[in-house]
Amino acid sequence: IVAVDRAPELPESLRSKVTHAVTNADVRDFNTINRIFKRHRFVHTVWNLAAPLSVETALNPTVAEQVTVNGMRNVLWAMYEARIPKIMFTDSIGSLGATAPPRHC
Repeated sequence: IVAVDRAPELPESLRSKVTHAVTNADVRDFNTINRIFKRHRFVHTVWNLAAPLSVETALNPTVAEQVTVNGMRNVLWAMYEARIPKIMFTDSIGSLGATAPPRHC
């Protein structure tokens, strides 16, 4: 398991569960993501859990687009270049904005 986070260090609860940790990495920076994927070529699945906090989204909607849209583009392109075949991801309702349907979405 390779854990990648934008924080300066992983929480203690995660450190013992991962094989490799990469910190200070931002999904919005393609070169960093690409370098990480190429360095860890044994990875066969990516779990992209990058999503802005609702507060960040409300204060700066551009952050939501940069993280969810451009960040996902960076992840997918880096996966393609590193030949990583599988992705799992999640997202925040906050990135969909105020017009998001409250049910059955």
